[in-house]
Amino acid sequence: EAKKTVIKQIPLTTSRGQSLNDANAAIRGLVVANRKGEIKRGSPDWYRVQSAVAWMRRGKSKETAASLSKLNLTLIEQVIAWGQRSGQTEG
Repeated sequence: EAKKTVIKQIPLTTSRGQSLNDANAAIRGLVVANRKGEIKRGSPDWYRVQSAVAWMRRGKSKETAASLSKLNLTLIEQVIAWGQRSGQTEG
């Protein structure tokens, strides 16, 4: 009898995968925040979110990225949420 090979699929919700998902959502959310007038382009918070995105793309969690970027965790979570919603409506 031949053995079946089982390939285990790695979910994108690994910590690095989640960080990349959060980073991509944060970029979309930053555009939404700018359109809403919540975060102006070029403002300190704009640059802090960009910094947090860079940290998340390096694999840091949103909590760590926010801390390293001197950004309020509530703000980055809101920006990510806006980005996730905008990503769902595209297509």
